[in-house]
Amino acid sequence: MKVLISMVIAIPLLLLGPACGADAPPRGWTLEGDGATQYETGTEVVAGAKGAQSAFLRAKGGQGSSATLLQRFNARNYAGKRVALSGALKTLDAKGAFLFITVGGNGKVLIDQSTAPLSGTNDWKNLAVVVDVPSDALVIRIGFGLKGGGTVWADGLSFGPAPQER
Repeated sequence: MKVLISMVIAIPLLLLGPACGADAPPRGWTLEGDGATQYETGTEVVAGAKGAQSAFLRAKGGQGSSATLLQRFNARNYAGKRVALSGALKTLDAKGAFLFITVGGNGKVLIDQSTAPLSGTNDWKNLAVVVDVPSDALVIRIGFGLKGGGTVWADGLSFGPAPQER
């Protein structure tokens, strides 16, 4: 079963609500990264998006080191399976924007996979990350990130089982 999201990933994570806006992560999302305080996040209406609003990461003052907007959940339902995170990203003067999946187990990172980074200014681009979740996985983190300055918007994110390669 594929979990579809117009704006967020619900696994059983919370959907965006009226408490969202600028400078607050969308409900159910966490802002993390070595430079998280150098970024603002929230939701806003963006031309060309499929959803009513899109989540964003924006470097404050045009600079920043790196930050991610993510959701974290138990991996037990996905252990031993192939999963995918897909969605569209739009950028403005970005140094590097990406989708990612990180899988952890027993206090260590087992998989850390992301899309090739988008840089500069780009209209909506559909991207996807596919990973095989190890059987000893305990936690999965999914989301999008930004390295350096600029802005990235995310829309139409979807997470769930991916077709097995033959």
